[in-house]
Parts: sequence; C-alpha cells; structure tokens
Amino acid sequence: KALKLAPNDPHVLSCCGFASTWAGQAAQAIGYLERSLTINPNNSFARLYYGAALYCDTRLEDCLEQLQLFIQRSPRDVYIGVAIFHLALCYVSLKDYEQAEHEARVAIKHNPGFGWNYITLAMALSGLGRHSEAQAQIQQFNKLEPALTRQRIEDIFHLWFKEPEHVDQLTSLLRQAWPES
Repeated sequence: KALKLAPNDPHVLSCCGFASTWAGQAAQAIGYLERSLTINPNNSFARLYYGAALYCDTRLEDCLEQLQLFIQRSPRDVYIGVAIFHLALCYVSLKDYEQAEHEARVAIKHNPGFGWNYITLAMALSGLGRHSEAQAQIQQFNKLEPALTRQRIEDIFHLWFKEPEHVDQLTSLLRQAWPES
C-alpha cells in the first residue's frame, strides 16, 4: 500500500527492498533499492540492504563494495553491526575465512545479542578447520536462539540465495560446525 501511495519515496522503496530481500526476492529487492539510491544516494538504510540484496543475488564483489561504502560513510550508524555481519557473511561466501572470522568478531562486539553473528563466525571457523571453536559458537547461538534449528537455517539459506552452489557451500560449513540436527 505504501508503494502505491508513494512510489518515489526513497524510504518506502528501501523498506520494500528490505522486505523483498528477506522474502527471497533479491532481484526485485535490488530494483527497489537501486531506485531508492537513485533518488537519495545518501540513504544509509538503502545502501546497507542493497549490499545484502546483492549478496543474496550472489553478486559478492558488488556486495562488498556497497557494504564497505556504507561502513565508510556511516561508521556510527545504528546499523553498523548489521553491515559488518553481512560483510562477514560475504567473506565466508568468498572463502576468505580469515577475513570472515575477523569481521564476524567485530560484528559480535557491535551486536552480541544477534545470533546470526555466531552462525557466521562458526561457518568461518569451520572453513578454517577449527571445528571445536565453531561448535562453541553454535552453542552461543543456541543460547540466543533456542528455537532456531540447523534445518531451519538451511531452509532460510534456500529461500534467500538463488545459486544452489552458494547454498551448498554455506550448508556444508554450517553442518561442520553443527553436526547434529
């Protein structure tokens, strides 16, 4: 309804992009977010979720560029921890597990109550072959999100990401860190 009432409002467009990303419609999200950023290139919320949508669309280098731009322009933004989480996840997908570990630890410092930070750190540690450390991060995640199972996270990966190889990579790392369903 908001989009019909204000089709050129950058905030409305960025919210539609945010919702579309997490509904598994990354291509549609990218369209909304690009329109929002065309109207207001300084919209930090749109920039952050543009990076996330690009990530879900498996455009990893573009994702890094947008997230780094967000962090550079908005280092004290209330969403900085979320941006760093997405950056860490992107590095996991690029198989740069050392950088992913670093970014995930920074994301945890910014937002220690956000369970997905621990999942990302666990996947990075799995990629580095540090499985017992990865399992400890899963335990921390389970304290924060006891109702969210490994299978549910795998289902979320299938919803969010269009490339089966991308899903397989993340699922494999997750299973190494969280061997029991």
